[in-house]
Amino acid sequence: MDKFVILPERTIEDYFELFPLIFLIKRDFVNAEINLVCFENYSKDIFNFLPFKVKVHKVSSGDLGPLKSFRLAEKLNDIFNITHFINFSDDLGSLNFGKALKPNFFVGFKSIKSKPFYTSTIEKPTFQNQYKQYKYLYCESFKKEETIKAEPEQVLAQPENFFKSEVGEPFIFIPFLAKDISPELSEVLVEIARTLEGQRVIYWADEDCPLREDFRKVFPSFIDASEAPFASLDKYVMLSKGVLSPSRLIAQLSCYFGVVNFFLSISVNSSKNSAIYDFDIPIHELILKNKNEVVIDNEVISTTGLIDLLHKEFNL
Repeated sequence: MDKFVILPERTIEDYFELFPLIFLIKRDFVNAEINLVCFENYSKDIFNFLPFKVKVHKVSSGDLGPLKSFRLAEKLNDIFNITHFINFSDDLGSLNFGKALKPNFFVGFKSIKSKPFYTSTIEKPTFQNQYKQYKYLYCESFKKEETIKAEPEQVLAQPENFFKSEVGEPFIFIPFLAKDISPELSEVLVEIARTLEGQRVIYWADEDCPLREDFRKVFPSFIDASEAPFASLDKYVMLSKGVLSPSRLIAQLSCYFGVVNFFLSISVNSSKNSAIYDFDIPIHELILKNKNEVVIDNEVISTTGLIDLLHKEFNL
C-alpha cells in the first residue's frame, strides 16, 4: 500500500492550503494512507471533515530540532515503512526526520542543505501562492496532472447548541479580521448584518478589529464567539448554513467544507489566485463598487439586490 507522509510549513494558513494537494494524492493513489505531521497551532478537526480519512500526528516545534527529530521518528512508529515523504519544511530537523523514516521517495524543493537527503528535488517555482507550490512539487516529482475533478462533500453535522434552544439549529457565521477590514467594508458589512437581525447569527473578530465592538453594540441578539481561538473557526464554518466574511482564508475554508460563502472584497479578482477556486463550490465573490453597489459574477447589483440573494442562498 502507498503510504504518504506530508510535512507542511508551520502556520494555520499552510494547513488550509494543503487541501488541493491532499485531493490530488487521493485521486492518483485511491487506497493510499495519508499522514500529516502538523504543529500545535491548528485545530485537528479541519482534516476530519474530508470525504476520506487522513491521519494527523500533532507535534511541537521542539520535536523537530536537529537532534530531537530522530527521537520523533522513533516515537511515531506507526508511520514507518512509508513509500512517499513530501517535505515543505526545509530545516535540518525536518530533513533528519524524513531521512529517519526511510521512505522510498523523499522529495522537496532544491536547496544546498537538502541535496544529501532527498531522492529527488525540484526547483522552487516563482509563483507565490502556497497551494500552487504544494501541488507543483507533487506533480513534478511524481509526474502527475494538476487538474482536480473531485469535490469535497458537505458534512451534515448536528450544530452545537450555541443558542441554548431545545434543538440545536444551523446559524449564519460572520467572521472578520482586522487586516481584511476597511472603513468601506465595515459600513457595508454592518448594513448587511442589519437585515439578518432575528436570525441565528454568530460573529467572530480578532482582538485588533474595531468592528467587533460595533457588532456588540448594534447586534445584541448575535452571539459573539471572538474568545474562540482563530484555529478553532473551522467548527463554526463547518456547522453553519452559510458564511459572510471579508477574509479570503475563511472563504477558502468554507469551500473545503462545501458551505455557501459570500466573500466581500474591495479588489477585483482578489481571490482568483486562491485555492478556493480549485473546487466548484458556491462562493459568491462580492466586489464593493461603492456603498450602494457591488459586483458579483461581473454583474453590478444594488446592496438591496445583494440582500435578496443572500437570503435566498442562506435559505432564510
